[in-house]
Amino acid sequence: MLCPSCKKEMTSIIKDVFLKKTNTVRRDRYCKCGFLFSTFEKFKIDRSNRKIRPDTYWKRERMYFYGLYRYQAAVDAFEKLLIKNKLPIFRFEGKKGIKHLSFSKQIKSKEDLENIHSRRKKYKFENIKLHYKENKGKALFCVEIDNKKIFHPVESKKETIEKIVLEEEYWSIRENIMGKNFKDSENKDKVRREVSEYYKSACSYIKNKEFDQKFFIKMSVSEGKLLWKNKQVWDIYSVVR
Repeated sequence: MLCPSCKKEMTSIIKDVFLKKTNTVRRDRYCKCGFLFSTFEKFKIDRSNRKIRPDTYWKRERMYFYGLYRYQAAVDAFEKLLIKNKLPIFRFEGKKGIKHLSFSKQIKSKEDLENIHSRRKKYKFENIKLHYKENKGKALFCVEIDNKKIFHPVESKKETIEKIVLEEEYWSIRENIMGKNFKDSENKDKVRREVSEYYKSACSYIKNKEFDQKFFIKMSVSEGKLLWKNKQVWDIYSVVR
């Protein structure tokens, strides 16, 4: 610390006093030139290394679980809709329109393939949109092709959460992070409360910027990162989240 009098770094601290009201420290200093002076220094918290609270960590884990299961629910409904209506599986290419990616492996007969090929020649899918709607616990996934909407049932958000809560892994992670007893999974009332609270939390937070595409990429490992980097994956998930 430079001395205001002699302008040299020959000072030493002789007393520290913490001032609670202003969150500062008054340091009385002495210089070898004989000058006495005080400095006031404010504390700054380094939040980059701050420890994450268990409830915050648990919320992130639950949102990540929700994203994985929700995407899978959408894909299952999407594939069934395509097969039922004999439509090709496609991928999004932004302003360039649609490019066909592959055909569903669940269609095995030559007749099914011929029907798909004929449909493929007949239509040029240049304007495809995805929709999701939910009413009174019933949910529908919709593909809009050339202004024609095709609907198919899909898991509701609460049904997805109920499926997650049935997994033993969910309760194990809950116990490790929150310190709550794994045996709560055997109590029907506690399970119902867990589903209800989880559902409210997902509805409240899942669309927050905190849980964007970068969040799911960061939370994943190896192949999971590639999954969430895929624009088609994020487009489908965003519709049903």
